[in-house]
Amino acid sequence: MTEAEAALAFRRATVDFQRVGQSMRLANSLFLFLNPAVQGTLLPFRTFQTPGMRKMASVGLAGLMGGALASYAWNRQFEEYADVPLYDKYGGMVFMLPSNEYDKRGNKVPHYIKMPPMLREFAAFTGPITYLLGKMDSQSPESTGQFLSTMVRQLNPLGSIVGGGLPVPTQLGETLVENWMNKDVFRDRPIVPEDLENLPADQQYDERTSETARRIGGFLNYSPMKIDHLLRQGTMWDVMGGLDAGLRAIDDDEDPYIVGLAERLKDIQENVKPDQVKLERRRFLADLSQKDRDAVLEEERKPEPRLPFAESVQRRFYRKQSGNLYRSGQAAAQKATGIDPKQTREASIIIGNEMDKLQTTQEQVDAALEAGKIDHAQWRGVHKDSGKLYQGVLGVIQTRFPMAGQVAKPADWVNYMKHVATVGKTMPDRRSKGELLYAAWRGIAPEELAPGTDIYDWNTYYQHRDEFMGSLSTADAALIKEWRRLTMTPKEVEYDEDMDVLRPYWQIEDDLIGGLSPRAQQYWKQYRAADSGLRYIIQSQGDLRPLQEELAKRRQAYRARNPDADVALDKWGYAGKPMTQPVRRQSVEQFRGVIEQLPSPPQRTPTPGMAPSAPIQPPMRGAPVLPSGGQARDSQEMLEAFRSLTPAAR
Repeated sequence: MTEAEAALAFRRATVDFQRVGQSMRLANSLFLFLNPAVQGTLLPFRTFQTPGMRKMASVGLAGLMGGALASYAWNRQFEEYADVPLYDKYGGMVFMLPSNEYDKRGNKVPHYIKMPPMLREFAAFTGPITYLLGKMDSQSPESTGQFLSTMVRQLNPLGSIVGGGLPVPTQLGETLVENWMNKDVFRDRPIVPEDLENLPADQQYDERTSETARRIGGFLNYSPMKIDHLLRQGTMWDVMGGLDAGLRAIDDDEDPYIVGLAERLKDIQENVKPDQVKLERRRFLADLSQKDRDAVLEEERKPEPRLPFAESVQRRFYRKQSGNLYRSGQAAAQKATGIDPKQTREASIIIGNEMDKLQTTQEQVDAALEAGKIDHAQWRGVHKDSGKLYQGVLGVIQTRFPMAGQVAKPADWVNYMKHVATVGKTMPDRRSKGELLYAAWRGIAPEELAPGTDIYDWNTYYQHRDEFMGSLSTADAALIKEWRRLTMTPKEVEYDEDMDVLRPYWQIEDDLIGGLSPRAQQYWKQYRAADSGLRYIIQSQGDLRPLQEELAKRRQAYRARNPDADVALDKWGYAGKPMTQPVRRQSVEQFRGVIEQLPSPPQRTPTPGMAPSAPIQPPMRGAPVLPSGGQARDSQEMLEAFRSLTPAAR
C-alpha cells in the first residue's frame, strides 16, 4: 500500500465528509449537511464490503441490536413508554425512568434518557426490532404507516429535500417555511399544539417557551413558540436562556394573587388522582371570573427558570416528552370514521374563539341581571339567542370544514373520540369515568320527524336523555350534571337547576299527548315545531282549543300543588299566572315596585279636528291571512289533518 492509499484508507475509516462530486458539492452549499448525511448513510454498508472490517462490523452491529433488545426489555415495564414520541423511540436508544409527573389531562408524562441522541443510519437496525417487539407485546399503538414514515425521516439522506423534509435552500429558509406551515417536519408535529392554536398569536406559548420569545412575540404580535423554533438553533438556545435570566431579574410586575392561584392550579396535578385531574382543574377554573381565569392560565404558561449552556447539554439526553398516543389515536380515528383531524382542529379553533366571546357576553348579561338592569325573562331571551349564535357558528363550520368532527353525526363524533382515547381500540380508554358518561349522554341526538324536513322530535330527544340519566346510579347522574355545569356561569347553573325542577311540569304535555292516537301525536309534534304564523292559523280554527284547555288546566293544578315549580316559572318569565299565594304576593310587590319607579305619563291634548284613535281590534276568527306558496299548502294539509281527527282521537 502506498502512502497515498494509506492516507485515503485512514480518512475513510470513519465518515469522509470530503468524498463528494461536483453536483453534490453544489447541493451541499444550498442544503446544510446534505453530503455528510449521504456519506453517513452509506458508511455501514461500505464497512461490510471491506474484507478487513466485515467481522468487526458484524460484532458491533450484533452488540447494537442486542442493546436495542435490552432497552425494550427494560422499557416495557413503564406504561407511559407507549406515549414517547416516535422520533425518539425509533431514532435513538431510549431508557425509561420512573415518573410521577402528570399533564393537565391526567396522563403520565414519560421521563427517559436517550443514548445517543440520534442513531441516524443505525436506526435501520434498531428501529424494526423495537417496533416488532412492541407489536408482539401490544405496547406499540402506532400503525405500520406511522412507523415507516418515522424511519424514512431518520434514514433518508435526502431528507432535507424529499421524504419528510422541505425543498427549501438553507436551514433558515427551511425553518421559515416550517413556521409558515406550523409544522416541525423532523419531529412530524405542530410547532404550536392544537390546544393553543385557538389563542391570539402573541399568547401561543407554554411553560417551555422562552421569556425572550414571549416578549418578542408580544411586540410583533407573532407566536412565541414559532419564534423559539426559529431562534433556538445551536448556541442560540443558550443565548436566549441567558436573556431569560436577565428578564426575570428585572421583572417585578407579578400579581401575588394570580401567582398564588396558579400555584394552587399546579398543585392539582401533583396531589389529585390522575383520573380526577381534568375534572378538578375544571372545577377550580370554573369558580374564577373570566378575567382571573385568563390571567391564571397565562401565569401557568410562563417558562420555568433554567441554566444556560448546562441545561442545553442535559436536554439532549434527559427528556420529558409525550404525544404519541394522541397522534396515533387521531390517525386510527380518521381511518375508522372518515373524520379529518386537520379540519376538526381548524373547526375547534373557530369554535373556541366564539365560545370565549359568548362566555364573556354571558358574564356581562349575568352582571346586568344581578344589578337589576334586566329581568330573568330578558336574561332567558339572551341565553336563547346565544344558543342560536352557536348553531350559526356550526353552520359556518359545516360549509368550510365538512369533514370536521364537530359537524358529523353525533354517533360518528362519539366513535371518533372513542378511537382517539383508545388509540383505535388497542388499549383501555384513557378518559375518566365522568368523561365517558358525559360523552355517552351527549351522543344522544334528536331525530327528524320526517326525513329531510329539518323538524326534530325534541320531546323524544329529551325523553331519551332522561331515560339514560334514570338508568344510572345517583352518583353517576350527578357526575354527568357536574361535567355539564363546569362550562356554565353561576347564573346558568341556577337556570339549569330550575329547569330540573320544572321537568315534571313540562312532562305534563307529553303525558297528555301520549294518550292520543299515533297520528294525532305526530301532528301535535309538527304543530309544536311550526313557526308562529302557522301556529296562529291552526289556533284560529279552534280545532286545538279543547286540547289546549285541558293542558292549561293540568298545568295550573300542578303549579298549585308545587310551589317550587310555581316560583321557577314566575322567576324566569314563563307564560301563565302564579298559582300559589307566596308567589302571587311576590309578583305583585315586584310589579308595584316597577310602577312606582316609572315617571308619570304626560297629559295629552287632543288635536283639533282629529278623531280619537280607535282601539286595536284582534283579527277576526275565521278570516286569517294565509301565507303564500308552499307554506300555504302545508298549512292547509295540517288543518285538514286536525279536522279529520275524531274528538276521541284528540
